Amino acid sequence: MRVVPPFFLKTLTLIIKASAPTDPLAYLLKIHLLRWLLRKEATKGCCLTLNFFHFIHFFQNTKATMAYAAMKPTKPGLEEPQEQIHKIRITLSSKNVKNLEKVCADLVRGAKDKRLRIKGPVKIPTKVLHITTRKSPCGEGTNTWDRFELRVHKRVIDLFSSPDVVKQITSITIEPGVEVEVTIADS
Repeated sequence: MRVVPPFFLKTLTLIIKASAPTDPLAYLLKIHLLRWLLRKEATKGCCLTLNFFHFIHFFQNTKATMAYAAMKPTKPGLEEPQEQIHKIRITLSSKNVKNLEKVCADLVRGAKDKRLRIKGPVKIPTKVLHITTRKSPCGEGTNTWDRFELRVHKRVIDLFSSPDVVKQITSITIEPGVEVEVTIADS
């Protein structure tokens, strides 16, 4: 771990004071964090570490400005039309795993191309349905049995976007035998 030399701290305070942003909340946060760090490091008798400063720099540039932007008052009638973000759950089920995985990969690729937040595909445990039946239709003869099973594979993909974007993503060609269920929930 590299340690910042003491002369760098003075330079750092001058840079922060000189680069006062137009956002007063971010500027105050910079000053308070720097004062707190200087006090904390002075009690230890060592200098500020680079890793910790980079974390603080990242924090102040993202969180504070986002919080302040959310509180900014806007003039009535000048609000930008924003699309409402919904949590959209796509449930895919099929007997054929290859077809199911191909459709999942296509959906995920389409969502990543649109830069959407995505969770999944989550593999749901395979449902195995068993049917045991007699081979003989009349009931006479040797008791012989047939055993049939049906394996249903299921995947769940969660997207966070507007319904219009999901219509574009789900317009891909879906393999035969794959059932797609789309549900929209408010997030």
